[in-house]
Amino acid sequence: MRHFMRAALSAVLAVWATGAGAQTTSATAGVKSIAIGETKTGTLTEADLNDAYEWVMHRYDFQATKGQRVTIDLMSDAFDAYLDVDRRNEDGDQHLEADDDDGDKVNARVVMDIPDTGTYRVNVSSSEHTALGPYRLAIRLGGGLVEKPQDTGEAAEAPRPAPPPPAPIRLGQTVQGRLTETSPLHDDDTPYQGYAFSAKRGQSVTIEQKSTAFDAFLVLLGKDGAVIENDDDGGDNTDARMNAILPSDGDYEIRANATEQDARGAFSLSLAEGPPRIVARPVALAYGQTLRGALEDGDAQAEDGAWFDLYRFRGKARDKVTITLLSDDFDAALALQIADGGRSLADNDDVAETTDAEIQFVLPADAEYEILAKTLRQGEEGRYLIGLSVAPR
Repeated sequence: MRHFMRAALSAVLAVWATGAGAQTTSATAGVKSIAIGETKTGTLTEADLNDAYEWVMHRYDFQATKGQRVTIDLMSDAFDAYLDVDRRNEDGDQHLEADDDDGDKVNARVVMDIPDTGTYRVNVSSSEHTALGPYRLAIRLGGGLVEKPQDTGEAAEAPRPAPPPPAPIRLGQTVQGRLTETSPLHDDDTPYQGYAFSAKRGQSVTIEQKSTAFDAFLVLLGKDGAVIENDDDGGDNTDARMNAILPSDGDYEIRANATEQDARGAFSLSLAEGPPRIVARPVALAYGQTLRGALEDGDAQAEDGAWFDLYRFRGKARDKVTITLLSDDFDAALALQIADGGRSLADNDDVAETTDAEIQFVLPADAEYEILAKTLRQGEEGRYLIGLSVAPR
């Protein structure tokens, strides 16, 4: 059954890669971006079902250079992970690699040498085409080619032992630690030491990991082990540093991690109060209007630490609005929500294979709405153009 499903998915992607204009548009809509060295989290839902092919999937594009060896890991406790990798070309996608179970358990892993400098697409899905649930996608440099062991009839490898409970750390404290051969392993087999603290919703924290022995990597986990944020080189040299706005009351875990699986040596980890959260003042934006703006240090910060500007407009039920955010300086992201802290309605961080963002949405009620014009990643800044339009009825 699994081999049949794999062949079916490859066939679907081949049609997308070589299809006519309507299919090409479908293949580029809703594509997310990921960088080498980055980990992204997501959830496959019923809304991600492609009606034409009855397959649930997310798609991510990344940039790579000829000769690089990259390892792509798709990890999930909710479904049997399946990865498919394409080379993006003007005349259609070229299928390169696919994997079902080369990762641990039912996780998927692809190790590949990049044939040409350019854009590559990772298709995230399951071996059972309608499976739903959360996942983590990670891309890193390096990695040996994975060979699956032959079935010799021997007992399967013992499951990875449960990690030790994280050590406590409090605000204002700096602790010393060390990565060793007995350190627990992160999902990508890199060693880490865990530290736990409690905080309130909306609290701002700064976390910094320093080491002269290895390239530091920080991971911040929240409820049920969900990744809130990670950082590789936010500090000096190869140190890691992040500012985070915490999304809820409760317990959090910091993983003082590394970028390489064989990392060993001492590090320091500090947890401090972050910069005070700046309250964004909304700017009025009317239908048919386009405004210029800039995001920079000192602006309001979203929960992921990225700078954002806030815009407000009044809309009516069944208005079909289009919101665009264009920038040559940063990777743009948009979010639409009910005004005054209401529920989130829509978001987007890529449109038409660019770093611009666009939301098309039918408003549910007569109300005030807010738009967050933000950078996709923490620390990015620059100028932008934002526009709001409504379709005629």
